[in-house]
Amino acid sequence: MKKRICFLVSLCVLISAAAAFGASAGGKIGFVDLQAIQAKSRWGDMIRQEVKKYRDKTQAEVEPKLKAIKDKGDEFEKKRAVLDEKARSKQQQELQTMQQEAQKLLQDAQGQMSKMQDQLIPPFSQKIREIASQIAHKDSYDLIVDKAVVLASGSDKDDLTTRVISELDKVTPATLPTASK
Repeated sequence: MKKRICFLVSLCVLISAAAAFGASAGGKIGFVDLQAIQAKSRWGDMIRQEVKKYRDKTQAEVEPKLKAIKDKGDEFEKKRAVLDEKARSKQQQELQTMQQEAQKLLQDAQGQMSKMQDQLIPPFSQKIREIASQIAHKDSYDLIVDKAVVLASGSDKDDLTTRVISELDKVTPATLPTASK
């Protein structure tokens, strides 16, 4: 937690210094809203749809197993008092096995979701950086930062979010080639 706070403070100092440099040296600083780019671009929408599709598929697989575990647990609790030790032990073992299988399924799904994000996000982020860099060179921006880290902005004329979304939408791939592989 301390490292995170230290990083954020350092980032704020860096941005403030960059803003002061830009203002004093006549530099030009622009900003983009990365959350808006993710939310409003076609590429961002494709990523969200792919993640949602996988999440829905996983949920459809997991929910019946969780319901079966709950039902088996409820049934076991009702019959527990009348079961002999051997039957009680057997049902407890079955319930535990079902829980372990569900846990493994959830862990596998989490791993697959992480892998999916590792495949989908970097090309998207790289393309945003490339577009921002092109805009910076074309329009003589010395620095373009994420709006989330901007402490203050004097003018919306340096908000490049809609330009980045527009350029990103022009180069959005037809499909996400590595999404489900």
